[in-house]
Amino acid sequence: MAHQERIQEVVSFFGPPGSGKGTVVQEWHRRGMVQALSTGSLCRQHIKEQTVHGKEFKQLLDKGLLIPDALISAMVRDWLLANKTTAHTILLDGYPRTQQQVFQWDEMMREAMDCVVYSVVLFEISDEALIERLSQRLVCSDIRCQSVYAATEGLVRCLNCESLLMRRHDDKPEVIAQRLVVYAGHKRAFLTACKERGILVRVFNVEHVALQDMFEQFLAVLYEKNGSAV
Repeated sequence: MAHQERIQEVVSFFGPPGSGKGTVVQEWHRRGMVQALSTGSLCRQHIKEQTVHGKEFKQLLDKGLLIPDALISAMVRDWLLANKTTAHTILLDGYPRTQQQVFQWDEMMREAMDCVVYSVVLFEISDEALIERLSQRLVCSDIRCQSVYAATEGLVRCLNCESLLMRRHDDKPEVIAQRLVVYAGHKRAFLTACKERGILVRVFNVEHVALQDMFEQFLAVLYEKNGSAV
């Protein structure tokens, strides 16, 4: 009987901050169903550990420059090669984000991964609902954790690592509004690139989804048989 190679599933999240991506990641982790990469957290880890990537990132950030797409993609590729044998779904939280990263991601999947199926889940929510939600957001102060909570839960410490919870400096309404303008431009370019590459984008409308229902409804969107490309 011929050996049938296992198909590796890779999923990327795209959506504005506060749209529920972190909530889904937390629950997916809790159930032991996913191997997740947060590009922001990994960048900070590389800088802290002074790796080759980390030294390049720090030099750029110290000069007030953005990290080029090529360097972010190289970091993600190294992580994928180190984790591609996992039995779990691989989740890329925060990558790709730009048009160029989409092209690099597509090439990376073809070259670095065998028998891979990859797709995007787009988290949709109105600007008004998002601003209200972010004004209530608390995050774990430990950069290795970064678990997300709502202020209405009344918690002071993270349930996962017991670090103190804090408000992010960029969760002020005026800052959020500016970030949403930037996000809208990135979103248009991102979806155009996905369409050009034939990458499946599943839309997850989280506008009226309660936190306790977020994960189950996410799974229903991810594994629906007739997902459509945007």
